[in-house]
Amino acid sequence: MHKVFAHSEPRGTVHLDLRCGTRADGSPRLEPVHAEPLGGLRFRLANSPGWTYGVAAGDVVERTDELGGFKLIRRSGNIAVRLFSTSSLRPDHIETLEAEVRERLGGWCDGQLEDRARVFTIPASTDVERIEALFDSFVRHVAIATDTVEWEYGNLQDDAGATGLGSGTR
Repeated sequence: MHKVFAHSEPRGTVHLDLRCGTRADGSPRLEPVHAEPLGGLRFRLANSPGWTYGVAAGDVVERTDELGGFKLIRRSGNIAVRLFSTSSLRPDHIETLEAEVRERLGGWCDGQLEDRARVFTIPASTDVERIEALFDSFVRHVAIATDTVEWEYGNLQDDAGATGLGSGTR
């Protein structure tokens, strides 16, 4: 039987630790993600993760081991998009981007890492060309004022399993 490492959170969710990589010493790198317990080792992700590839908000995952391993059981129909900057993003730029994601793509901001990163969830029914146009435009616009700004898909994969299709950097 697998032990589930999750910490209690309000509103019926828990922090579910998902493996998002491996440290130099070989130990797993874990990301706590808000999730709704579905029974047994299954969980529905409440938001799109910032570091864990292959999943988005609403996806159902099953824990496979005590070290944050998981497998995707069912996709929710959402796309995870992550935006990173090497320096602080201006609040007015972020407010504008969040409004455009809501109004033009029907998505929302799931979280942030200080003032240098954001995670968005966008319905999969949204045309990827529209997603790419919005984020590419944002990167071109804000790259003038910051060092490096990048965006990537968190859960779209090509036939070889590579993630981050259509990502843009400036």
